[in-house]
Amino acid sequence: IVVAAAAGNGGRYKDLISSPGTASKAITVGAIDKSKKIADFSSRGPVIWKGIDLKKPDVVAPGVSICSAELFGLVYLDNRCLDDKHISLNGTSMATPHVAGLAALVIQAHPDWKTEQIKQAIKDSAQNIGYDYNTQGTGMIDANKLFNIVSPELKKLTLTPIKDAYVSQSNANTNFGTGSTLRVDNTPK
Repeated sequence: IVVAAAAGNGGRYKDLISSPGTASKAITVGAIDKSKKIADFSSRGPVIWKGIDLKKPDVVAPGVSICSAELFGLVYLDNRCLDDKHISLNGTSMATPHVAGLAALVIQAHPDWKTEQIKQAIKDSAQNIGYDYNTQGTGMIDANKLFNIVSPELKKLTLTPIKDAYVSQSNANTNFGTGSTLRVDNTPK
């Protein structure tokens, strides 16, 4: 099992990584904005545990102005994006799913790899964005570089970001369970 954990939103002071991001085996994720700058709220390391300084976070990912499904019952009228069911949110919790998705792709390519190998591949493929390790880890995640590390036969693959992606479900009565299909494209449906 590979665990991606948010670093926390404690800000720019050191030693503020929160649990479960303090776990040594977790891939701890900090947040960057669209300009590849560390978000002011993104917690910094190190994690001091039993007299040992554990360097954290491990990597950073986009975590500012992320369009997300709105939690039922909460109203954020000033943060709307896409439609009346989505809001723009900030936080290391918004950055963490990017890393979890990369981990899933690595597992798909190498189901025999151990947790540490997967974590190391994600860290090794990260792009240094000029901050110290306890602010950015090894850097910003880089899916293209990761694919070249884990699957050399895919070197010709280039990921093209979709500016506005929409997720649709083929049957509104299902809950992404058996019988559902999930489609991501750049056309609102």
